[in-house]
Amino acid sequence: MGCDPQQAEEALRRIERVQQGAARHSENNGVLQLVWGAAIIVAMAGFDIFPRFAGSQNRALGPLLAGLFVAVVALGTAIWTGVYSRRLPVQPWKSTRKQIFLLWGLYHILVICGGTFLGLFLFGKQEAFLPVWFTCVGLLSGLPLLIVGLFAWRRAQIQKG
Repeated sequence: MGCDPQQAEEALRRIERVQQGAARHSENNGVLQLVWGAAIIVAMAGFDIFPRFAGSQNRALGPLLAGLFVAVVALGTAIWTGVYSRRLPVQPWKSTRKQIFLLWGLYHILVICGGTFLGLFLFGKQEAFLPVWFTCVGLLSGLPLLIVGLFAWRRAQIQKG
């Protein structure tokens, strides 16, 4: 069962193209991590925007609007994730993606709690927080997902050969 070198080379090129297409159209293409990282940053910015937007007339309205904004961003991102994942033709290595999100989730909890407690320690009360405090905490929390997503996306986009 011999094969001439040109046929073997062409077969290898076809295999590489198929693998590249599978990587580009799979859940491992980095898009999920990029979207969730951006959603965390946008959601945390809501805690800086809405309490100041509500002003001093109604102190309960700002945190309520911020919580509602975060819930809408999280629900929208979760729905988008479900729709996006279902429409992808290739869904390999789901456990790797789940491990990334599990480790990031633990990191996220530590950063959010640590950032909030540090802010309370430094400023005394939430009204005295710096205007971009929660945005910076969100950036610190979402940055690992953005980095992992960017590397995965670039790896999926690189054409070989």
